[in-house]
Amino acid sequence: MQQRPYRLRNCLLISIWAASSFLLSSGITAQRPANMESPPDVLRMPAAEEAGAPPAWASAQAVADPDRGLNWEALGAAEDSPLRAEVRRQAALPHADTSIGVAQIPEKACTSISIDSSFTAAEDPPADNVDDLVTNAQGVYAGTITAVTPGFSVHSPYSLLTLKIQETLREAAGTPSSIFILHPVAHFRVGPYVFCGAPSKSFGDPKVGDQVLIFVYRWVKNGTWMVAPVQNEFLLATGKGLVLPPALKADPRLQVATFSELVQAVRRLMASPLAHPGTTSGGSRP
Repeated sequence: MQQRPYRLRNCLLISIWAASSFLLSSGITAQRPANMESPPDVLRMPAAEEAGAPPAWASAQAVADPDRGLNWEALGAAEDSPLRAEVRRQAALPHADTSIGVAQIPEKACTSISIDSSFTAAEDPPADNVDDLVTNAQGVYAGTITAVTPGFSVHSPYSLLTLKIQETLREAAGTPSSIFILHPVAHFRVGPYVFCGAPSKSFGDPKVGDQVLIFVYRWVKNGTWMVAPVQNEFLLATGKGLVLPPALKADPRLQVATFSELVQAVRRLMASPLAHPGTTSGGSRP
């Protein structure tokens, strides 16, 4: 199987998407997740709770600490973790900003990125091109982003996108009202400390009101509508146009101008006799 796409950035091996998923992402099962209108503050995997490992997701608001910047115990961050090292580095700098609380910041305010590269790959069906996607995805949904929540996945800054589902092209254990998507582009501050994840140049910078077409291979945890897609499984439409991964952008069948045309193009491909849901096995996710 062709290796999942990766990028090298600042001497760290970065999964294009979910560094958090190494914790135990779940395959699609018959269990129908409970609908949630708002994102969870913290999502821990069962094995992670036993081992004291970092959560798959923690909102910045949930782990903010006015004295230490972040609640390191809640994040499961050891003393030598890259995230703690970044806070120590920033603490040694003069701070003109004495703000408290959590707030989004412009990406141009980022002077460094904080990525923890500790993860393992998974043996999922391929998602290297649109034919793989329409064949192997268990669910395909289109909708509009209604919230962007800053936080951390494992020890890396992430955004959790709330996607209100408006069209179901293929059901995966039902049709949710909303799906929560872990996205590696994030730029926010907690008090005076700035946290920045992957750059938006390659991945897009999703905002409220943007539209998404998502191919679901697995849930982060059974019983939740949370997904951690790799790059090709997430197609974004902003006010400036479509943001497609290079492998999909080069496909003439997806060279369309609008989001609705993109959805229709994928729907036509899904109608092909060769397009049918594959099966996902349990295990972790890159």
